[in-house]
Amino acid sequence: MVDVDAHPERADSAGIILTPTLVRYWPLPVARLYGHLDDESQARRVLGSTSPCQL
Repeated sequence: MVDVDAHPERADSAGIILTPTLVRYWPLPVARLYGHLDDESQARRVLGSTSPCQL
C-alpha cells in the first residue's frame, strides 16, 4: 500500500495515474482495478481471486 500524497514518486514509477488503484502483480498477467473498491465480488472477478486470503 502506498500513500501517493506522501510518496508521489512511487506512484509515478508504478504507472499509477488515479486513485484509488489496486494492482495485482502476481500471478501474471498484471491486473489493475481503478475507482471504487467497495464491491468485493467485482474486485475478486477483476483480480481473478476466489479466496478471501488472496486479496
